[in-house]
Amino acid sequence: MTAAPILRERHEWTVDDLGELPKDLPYELINGRLIVPSPTLLHQDMCVRLLLALEVNCPKEYQVGIDLSMRVDHRNEPRPDVARRREGLIG
Repeated sequence: MTAAPILRERHEWTVDDLGELPKDLPYELINGRLIVPSPTLLHQDMCVRLLLALEVNCPKEYQVGIDLSMRVDHRNEPRPDVARRREGLIG
């Protein structure tokens, strides 16, 4: 089991600050607040089921993914459970 990292105290986080985080740390940046969720088994199971349902009905030019960060601006980088994007787009 990995110990939880000790994060530096900040009033507000930015996307630039995220590079200091451990690479395997699940996080979201919402309005400058760093959020580190702890998903449950039920939550993860529902994400997989949703991904599979979307993949079956998704147009070929789109890809479906789980837990991908989406940079919105310098104070927001949410990480939706399931998302689709056009092939070839970065991010």
